[in-house]
Amino acid sequence: MKITSKSLFLSISVLTGWLALILQVCITIQESQLPLWQTLGIYFSYFTILTNIMATVAFSFLLFSAKSTWGIFFGQNRVFAAITIYMVVVAAIYNILLRPITHPTGLGKLTNEMMHVMMPLLSLAYWIIFVKKEELEWNLIWSWLIYPFLYVCMILVTGNFSSHYPYPFINVAKLGYQQVLLNSVGVALLFASLCLVMIRLSKIRAKARKDTSRQ
Repeated sequence: MKITSKSLFLSISVLTGWLALILQVCITIQESQLPLWQTLGIYFSYFTILTNIMATVAFSFLLFSAKSTWGIFFGQNRVFAAITIYMVVVAAIYNILLRPITHPTGLGKLTNEMMHVMMPLLSLAYWIIFVKKEELEWNLIWSWLIYPFLYVCMILVTGNFSSHYPYPFINVAKLGYQQVLLNSVGVALLFASLCLVMIRLSKIRAKARKDTSRQ
């Protein structure tokens, strides 16, 4: 495979993503007193984990199999834009709401920075630099919001049985459904705002590309 700036960028992203995910699952298993299946259930209950898996899988296909069905799928502007939005939300929620109340150490601190800072930045940079500058339509916002909506529904259902809520702002046991609903609406507005910004940026990029081609 010819080494280009794009392949080098993807290689760094793939290594960062998988290393962070593997280290985190090892830390989670080592620190847990629960059976393995429950420990893994908790690991996969985090939006951060699921979204980093999504981004890392996308980067992996784009690096190793860009012309495959999945490689073409993840290479679409509308798809990678959505992944970028999810990763930016991961960074925003952690660094604004959770960083002040969490104090990881050692490898835990490293994986936190990799998943909440490095991977979101890599995703955003890849979208800006390498993704084809196609114009996105405003109605995409509805399909982009399906993933976070299903995630919240899943956590509320599973939390009702397990009493485990991965994030304090959706902890029904402590806050009650009314406050969790309000918090969820706030997060939804964050998602929607980023979706609108992403679509607007795509339109600006597409217009700039068209203007350049006419010159």
